[in-house]
Amino acid sequence: MSGAHRQQRAETAAERDARLAREAELIAEAEADAGLLIPTSKVDAWIDSLGTANELPLPQPAKPI
Repeated sequence: MSGAHRQQRAETAAERDARLAREAELIAEAEADAGLLIPTSKVDAWIDSLGTANELPLPQPAKPI
């Protein structure tokens, strides 16, 4: 039987969790490399402002250097 006709086995829950964790790491690394991170302090300030008379605008990613 050729490789195109082989059935793949389903991944286990542990394998899925490990794959998703690794994918999240890779996405975070790519976002950091692209300068797409929002500093925690800006996110926290925005969250704290929600529902107040002085709501802050949605924080934007820091510009790459």
